[in-house]
Amino acid sequence: MHRAVDLMRSEESYRDVLFPNLTGLISMRNPDTLDIECFEELIEENPEQLRAVKHIVCGTSRPAPYLIYGPPGTGKTTTLVEAIKQVCKDNPKSKILVCAPQNDAADVIAERLLDDVHTDSILRFNAVSRMATLVSSGRLVSAELNDHFTHLFIDEAGFATEPETVIPLALLDPREGQLVLAGDPEQLGPILRSSTSKYYGFGTSLLERLMAMEMGLYSKTESYNPDFVTKLIRNFRSHPEIFKIPNELFYDGELTAHADEVEREILCDWEVLNCYFVKT
Repeated sequence: MHRAVDLMRSEESYRDVLFPNLTGLISMRNPDTLDIECFEELIEENPEQLRAVKHIVCGTSRPAPYLIYGPPGTGKTTTLVEAIKQVCKDNPKSKILVCAPQNDAADVIAERLLDDVHTDSILRFNAVSRMATLVSSGRLVSAELNDHFTHLFIDEAGFATEPETVIPLALLDPREGQLVLAGDPEQLGPILRSSTSKYYGFGTSLLERLMAMEMGLYSKTESYNPDFVTKLIRNFRSHPEIFKIPNELFYDGELTAHADEVEREILCDWEVLNCYFVKT
């Protein structure tokens, strides 16, 4: 992390990635005219997910990061996986690095990619201890693979500290590469045990910092700028009563219920569950 921060500070070209503004955008492709056939058919019926995929393929935010933002159950990882597959399909010469703060998240993405990407094209990079992911990418920096990758996807980006997140950035071409962050700043952030770290802002992830920038590319006026961020609002996991309060408190009341009605309500009349709620 020290090496990554020193590199970001010394290389001016990373400034547009970490402190983005409207200058220097290089995308010449219009996502509205991009016709894609999705690997996951349901994405074609989800306008927010489809929009995010198209904008990532076209690189509309470059060199600034593209953000996929949404609460639990809205399909952030599904959207991320579809975007990776579409980038591979759009440009087979793309070199893609996928990271996450935790091994479980990286495993899920690798497994989902295997459905449509040949195994010869995928390398799941593990530490022997199974204790690193974003941190493990530092080994590739040590191997001097700087600027090697065209795309860097980071899932669960809200859980990682910013110094942790920038470790793999050295592997991405800061001028032509595309950084994609998926996560939710309203969920649990980085877990810190040091009060000093908390005092100096390590509890704020890169994802959260970008979205908190006033009048920035990721701030919301009437809506978010789709060239830089997509908010996923269709919940495919929960009963509407479960996300009703967080929806009102944190998500501007925009979440809508799309979970299978039978599955989400199958336990609503369960005696044990009803008794529990009455007692508490």
